[in-house]
Amino acid sequence: MVAPRSFVDGLVSLDAAQTRQRLKEALIEARSKTGGRGGGALAEAIREVESGLLQAAHWAVGRIDGALVEARAAASRPETQEEAFAAVVAGLDDDGPTRPDVSEFNAAVRRAEALPPPGC
Repeated sequence: MVAPRSFVDGLVSLDAAQTRQRLKEALIEARSKTGGRGGGALAEAIREVESGLLQAAHWAVGRIDGALVEARAAASRPETQEEAFAAVVAGLDDDGPTRPDVSEFNAAVRRAEALPPPGC
């Protein structure tokens, strides 16, 4: 007889969508077995899990809402002088290329040198 797989097998390697799917499968099986022996403890575990999920969902909605409120406020107000200055300084501090790209110019010069002088 093969032992049924545990729902926690490989749990840490799952991403968020796979973890939600695993939780869904575990809850479906748990709900189907609440009528038999040990069903009371199983039903209590389901209630605890659903309560925890509700609390986590409330926290998540509040966290996202707070970030959205901040983002909307920042987008609707004009940029301050300090923010404009900081943006300029950040652009100056960028470690991008310090020399302009002159490869096209050099290629054009090489092509011109390869041509004979006009009138020859």
